[in-house]
Parts: sequence; structure tokens; C-alpha cells
Amino acid sequence: MTWFLIRMVVLQMGWLLVTSGAIAQTPPQAPPTQQSDPIQELKSSLDQGMQQVEDVRRKLEELAKPIQNILKGVADRDVLQNIDDLLHKSDWRLFWWVQLGALILILALRAVLLARTQHWARRLWIDVWTTAFYLVSLLVLVPMTTIGEPYRKLAKTAWDLYWAM
Repeated sequence: MTWFLIRMVVLQMGWLLVTSGAIAQTPPQAPPTQQSDPIQELKSSLDQGMQQVEDVRRKLEELAKPIQNILKGVADRDVLQNIDDLLHKSDWRLFWWVQLGALILILALRAVLLARTQHWARRLWIDVWTTAFYLVSLLVLVPMTTIGEPYRKLAKTAWDLYWAM
């Protein structure tokens, strides 16, 4: 056991002598004049990453403009007053009954027109124009006649906000 410990101490001492001598004999290195390839690659990679970050920042600024316009439009007092009028002063029963009447009218009109024709192109045309008419009546005609001014002002604000984007 003692023999093992003595041997370990000698090996440790020899290792310390060798490493300290190696460090002392190493000449100081001059600063490199040219950057090595991995450092140059790292630098170019970092530049590309910064360019991508700058591109993303510009795109986010462009996307923020429409959101700011929407927030300006929604924060307008007239818009808030129109929303309140739309929710509390409108006759919703009349609105829903007229919507139901428009749906029944369009379904009856389509049934009559589709029963009169057999050609596929004419049937397709009837489907297209009656659907378009129903959507216009659903989104414009019925609300304008039953709700009135609050709906018109909100629709105009929504239209302006859409085109401000």
C-alpha cells in the first residue's frame, strides 16, 4: 500500500514538473493578423442573423399599422355610441322576422326557377344569382331597413377600416 502511494506521489510530481516546464518553455504567441475560418464563418452567420432580425422588425412595423388603424376606429366615441345604439335601441324581433321572410322568399324563388329548367348551366346560374341576392339582402338590405342608421354607420366604419389596411 505504501509502495502504491509513493508511486502515485512520484507520478504526480513528475506530471507537475513536465506541465510547468512545458508552460514555461512555450513562446508567447503573436496576435493573429488574419481571422481563422471558423471565426469568419461565425461572424458572417451573425451578420446574416442580424439582417433577418431587422427584416422581421420591419415586417412587424408594417403589420402594426393596420392594427393601429383598427384601434383608432374602435376607440372613436361615435363608433362606441353606434354599437350601444345597435345593441339596445334596435328592434331585433323585427330584424329576425324579416331575415326569416327573406330566406323563405329566396327558397321559394329558387324552387320555382329550378323547377322550370333542366339544363345544368341554367340551374347553376340560378343558384349563383339567388345566393348572391340572398347574401346582399342578408348583409345589406334587411339590416339597413330594420336597424337603420346605427348599422349604416358601423358598416361604413368597417368598410373604411378594411380599406385603411
